Amino acid sequence: SINVTQICNLRCTYCGANGDGTYGSDVKRIELPKALQQVEHFLKDVKDGEAFRINFIGGEPLIYPEGVRAIAEFARQTLSDRSAKLTLEIITNATLITPEITAMLAQIGASVVVSFDGPPSLNDRARVTASGRGSSEKVLDGIRQLFSIKPQLQSLGVNAVFGSHQTNVLESYLYLRSFPWDMMSFSFASSAQD
Repeated sequence: SINVTQICNLRCTYCGANGDGTYGSDVKRIELPKALQQVEHFLKDVKDGEAFRINFIGGEPLIYPEGVRAIAEFARQTLSDRSAKLTLEIITNATLITPEITAMLAQIGASVVVSFDGPPSLNDRARVTASGRGSSEKVLDGIRQLFSIKPQLQSLGVNAVFGSHQTNVLESYLYLRSFPWDMMSFSFASSAQD
């Protein structure tokens, strides 16, 4: 897992990373040369027929799409002389999806997991922007764009988070299953009140 950014454009109420993705750190994003060295260290031992997965996480990793692209291209190039399977997974809140980002995700053949907690009436209670507004409108636009490139992605899934902020698992499930995801996962916030 590569923490591409330590910052997030949302302020989810149940976020365990200080609400802005920083965990209180001054570091906002990875140092690309150092990250490439670290990736190379792990890739040098991957043999023919083996699999290697890189998970791009954050904060919100799409704040730094250039970093995601550079690492993905470096990993693919490094493994090009071997028949190793490379999986590139990115976990995103989908609010920053643009045509340029969809092109990049399609180019690297990413497996994308969207963090989305259910219908807007539930999602917008906790997944809010820095100004305190719900994020669902932006998320749904991002999801629409992602589904437009789904054939070029390795997979497209969703993860919903539950806890004291939102416990309506059934309503969320019924809403989320109306999308043609490759997978759905539900997880739980881990703060003291959950």
